[in-house]
Amino acid sequence: MKNLNTIISKRMTVALTEPKVVFLIGLRINTLWKIHHWWPLIRIMPKLLRELRQQKVTGFITGNLWYGRNILMVQYWDDFKSLEEYARNRTNLHMPIWTYFNLKILSSAAVGIWHETYQVEPGKFEAIYTNMPRFGLALAGSDTEIDNDGDNSSASKRMNTK
Repeated sequence: MKNLNTIISKRMTVALTEPKVVFLIGLRINTLWKIHHWWPLIRIMPKLLRELRQQKVTGFITGNLWYGRNILMVQYWDDFKSLEEYARNRTNLHMPIWTYFNLKILSSAAVGIWHETYQVEPGKFEAIYTNMPRFGLALAGSDTEIDNDGDNSSASKRMNTK
C-alpha cells in the first residue's frame, strides 16, 4: 500500500473500473447556545469514522471529517448496499444516535442534519489532485498521472464528454 502521507507532486486523476458511492453527511449548528442539542451529534461523528475504520466495515473505503459551523463528513464506499447495511445495523453506532436524534432533537431547530448519496460511475466523474497525497476518490481507484496531450488532459475528457 502506498504511503497516504506522501505528497505526489504531479497532476493526478483517478481511474475507476467499477462504480463507487460517495456519501456526504453533515450538520449545521443553528442555535449556538443550545449545546445540549448539537454537542452529542458532534461528539459521535469521529467515533462513527473510527468504528468504520477499526471494524473494517464491509464496503467502506475511507472517510474524512471537517469542523466549523457546518460539520461535514465525506465517506467513500464500494457500493450502496454496504452503506445501507451499515446504517441499518442496530449494533453499530449509527442507529443509536439516529434514534436519539429522532426522539430528542428532530423537533428542535437548534441543529440541522443532512446527507447526500452519489453513485460514481467510471468515466462519469472528474477528479484532479495536484501536490496532494492520495485523497478522497483516489483511494477508491487507481491514481493516474494526467497526460497533458492524452485522453485525461482536460475535465471534459475525464468526464468522457469529448
